[in-house]
Amino acid sequence: MIWNPSIAKADIEPTQLAKAVQEIEYLDAMRSGLASTLEGQKQEPTIQIFKEVCQPVGIRAKQLSQENGWQVKQIAKKYRNSAHAPDNLHSQIALAKFEQNPELIGFWEQ
Repeated sequence: MIWNPSIAKADIEPTQLAKAVQEIEYLDAMRSGLASTLEGQKQEPTIQIFKEVCQPVGIRAKQLSQENGWQVKQIAKKYRNSAHAPDNLHSQIALAKFEQNPELIGFWEQ
């Protein structure tokens, strides 16, 4: 779920949009917090470390999808986990939007 209030569709219920934004911000804060535990380490992260850091974020993203009927997915051009590869046109368009506008922090599409 990606969001930008300047292009949010008017037919989206404002409380649902606010909930989506809040939940994704919490998810990103969780990801950032867990990733910060890897900073300054001299050794390469192990599979176990990735499980401890990445797995909770993936589990929460799946929960959000199931609880709300959303599609929550992490995508990236550079990825370690093949599940994060852009696997459809929407994913590719989303990555292109961020690439074209480095100041963009999010956008919303139905």
